[in-house]
Amino acid sequence: MKLDIREKKVLITAFKQGNIKYAPNAAIMNASRIAGIHHLIAAAEYALSRERRIAKNLAIEIMIMASAQREISRAIDIFDPSSADIKALVIVADSWAEIENYLSENRILPDDSLIGCGEEVKDVFKITEKELRSSVSRDSSRAILNAVLTRMAAFISREE
Repeated sequence: MKLDIREKKVLITAFKQGNIKYAPNAAIMNASRIAGIHHLIAAAEYALSRERRIAKNLAIEIMIMASAQREISRAIDIFDPSSADIKALVIVADSWAEIENYLSENRILPDDSLIGCGEEVKDVFKITEKELRSSVSRDSSRAILNAVLTRMAAFISREE
């Protein structure tokens, strides 16, 4: 999914094959711990809108926002992509050409259809069945996403 957020170009997608090459503007995460595309959109928006960041680089800041954790090491542990079959990618750049270059250099074939509500999300975010039952949404994936977004919003409000 291509977005424009705060005058930046943002690509949110997933991939199965490709290199995991560090870049300060590319957050690569274990997709089984992502609650869906809106989880990553919110993380990117929060990271780009903050005046004072917790991390020095944007990729880590996106992970922090997605995890709703202040501790950098905890955010990295949660989303560590090294053993994941499917990786989620949030890349931020000044132009679409920069993003295409990154994908090409790393042989990444983006596939937005791979982003859904991962099976590990409930455990990672400690979402209870009671919480899911009390959700206004009867769709379990949507209820999980709502619980994660609530945690993210609470985290941001504590930080500001």
